[in-house]
Amino acid sequence: MKNLVIAELKTLRSLLLLIGIAALMLSPLYSVTASDISNAHYYGNISATNNSSSAASGVAAVFTTNTTAMIANGFLNSSANDCAMQDSTGADIAFMPGYSTNPWVFYAGDFTSYQVKTSVLYTTNVSGGNIEYFPGNAGMSVSDNSNMEWGNSGNLTIAGRFDPTSTGNIYSKPGALSLGGDGAGNIAGAIYGASGALFPSIASSTTSTGTGATSLTVNLAPGFVTDDLSIVVVSTYKNAAGGDAAITPATGWTQLFETGYTNTNYWTHGAWYKVLDGTESTTQSWSSNASVSYSSVALRIDKNNYAGVPVAGTTAAGASVNPDPPSLTSGYGNVDTLWLAVCEDSTYSSNPAPTSYTNVSYNGSSNYYTYVAYRNRTIATENPSTFGIANGTWEANTIAIEGASVVRVLGVSAAVPTFNLSLSGGTFSLQVDSNTPSTVSYAGNVTNNANPITFCTNGIMPYVSSIKTYAGGVLSGSWAWQFGSTFTDLSGYGNTATPTFRTNSSDSDVTASLDSLYPVTEAKAAAATVVGNAPWNTAPEKPSGLTIVTGAIHNPLYPFLHSLFSGNSSVEILFWYVLSFFIIWGGGLLAIRYGKSIFVKTIVMGALMLGGALSNVYGIWMMITWGCDAFGIIIMSRFYGFG
Repeated sequence: MKNLVIAELKTLRSLLLLIGIAALMLSPLYSVTASDISNAHYYGNISATNNSSSAASGVAAVFTTNTTAMIANGFLNSSANDCAMQDSTGADIAFMPGYSTNPWVFYAGDFTSYQVKTSVLYTTNVSGGNIEYFPGNAGMSVSDNSNMEWGNSGNLTIAGRFDPTSTGNIYSKPGALSLGGDGAGNIAGAIYGASGALFPSIASSTTSTGTGATSLTVNLAPGFVTDDLSIVVVSTYKNAAGGDAAITPATGWTQLFETGYTNTNYWTHGAWYKVLDGTESTTQSWSSNASVSYSSVALRIDKNNYAGVPVAGTTAAGASVNPDPPSLTSGYGNVDTLWLAVCEDSTYSSNPAPTSYTNVSYNGSSNYYTYVAYRNRTIATENPSTFGIANGTWEANTIAIEGASVVRVLGVSAAVPTFNLSLSGGTFSLQVDSNTPSTVSYAGNVTNNANPITFCTNGIMPYVSSIKTYAGGVLSGSWAWQFGSTFTDLSGYGNTATPTFRTNSSDSDVTASLDSLYPVTEAKAAAATVVGNAPWNTAPEKPSGLTIVTGAIHNPLYPFLHSLFSGNSSVEILFWYVLSFFIIWGGGLLAIRYGKSIFVKTIVMGALMLGGALSNVYGIWMMITWGCDAFGIIIMSRFYGFG
């Protein structure tokens, strides 16, 4: 027994040395924060837990508490802005008090599997907290007002955290102006409308053809760069039995349409598009499920002259003269649009374009010609006239590409950037922080319409610090978080915003709770004679009506230690870990002293570890690790009884 105790003491000495080294390593991490919590009256411990074996990134987490009750009982002021949140190093955390019945939201960051993070909420007599606006999926909306119309000069500045995986809009005024992400870390600003200056341009085109093959060589239109739009139209012909051939494009292409037509022999006609990343080979390998003869026409649309993705109609087909492309409603509205009339025909024509259309290209040979023609037109629905081609077997369709003046920034790397979108002096530009802006010439006006403006939809900005919009050099709209169902326009122009708020965690595996709420310093009675009942503690432990989601046992030492360590949560957490170690180690020694049963030792130490978890010293997930270790030791040990 003596040797066993000595061995335990040696182990303790080594662990104390490691704890001391860890404390020295952690000391530089204690942060100087922008918030002032030196006179805070209350604090609450918050835990956030990743309940999954998978890591989680960029998490905005929520916890539930009754904000109305906190205000009514003096734990917050009426604006709910005398509060701050800090992480375990004492650094400020971006957060948002919950308005009405909404939960509180905070940026919890990245999690490893089953990780638990702790933070502290300080309230009353606190200043400088990092309070931000955390939008719901619908973002924030502002009604149209003439004082926010850009004309030929305007500016938008939005600051906050950016989620590169979202395809939401940072700013959107349908039919006029937008700024949004593509889900791959790239953003684009676009001017839309019916100015006559926004038609997409076909920058280049090319063709390819082949016979008797299942492998199709498709050439891309030359000169492409990142974010150019490529459209490929393909026609195939086979005279063998077995039905229409099916075309498989190279990786990354999206089908606009593909249809087959049988007239003794078999024809297939289709179109595909891809937003190019700039690394593609100019020669693409496509395939067919049968040996075919084929022809293709490829177009390149300049990246600064289109928006969104193209759309196509329902293919028409026949065996007659004059292929007739179908009518198509684009869904873009009455805006500048590039319309393509395309067809496959078994018969050749040198100048077949529909009326008012211009031939782009034709290609092929007998039985598999591909024809493409275009027209710029500001209209929502287009019905091209017929192609001028003699009798033959044909399939025809209509494609629309929305016009815009577009600026793009690729690979936004800043986690909390400031976006600046502007139009001035005939230049449309997009800038991220102080980086070199992306620009394109645009001499027109931004369309003036009655559509409302929406900001920050679909989680593209987990939280927003500020939004400002200028028209003609004048600040006409300015918003930041406010405690209420609407946000007052800080510019003074009366453009009140209606926000939606995040109500759940951005990762369903991450949950958070306010585990405790205490006065920072326990109030004491004055040294005087008191007649009758007196408020011996002027700071109640919990306000009447306050809902606290409890995940921990009330620990009476929390207020004393919090005051002792001057609110430094890092030192406080280290203290609890060291204390827990001594308690668990001491329990192990007692178990050794009074019995040899490894089962008893396991029960004793497990109970002590459970107590630490329930007191919120560490996460309950630690019990899983302990249970696995203990089970393995019990099974492997055949030298101990269970009595």
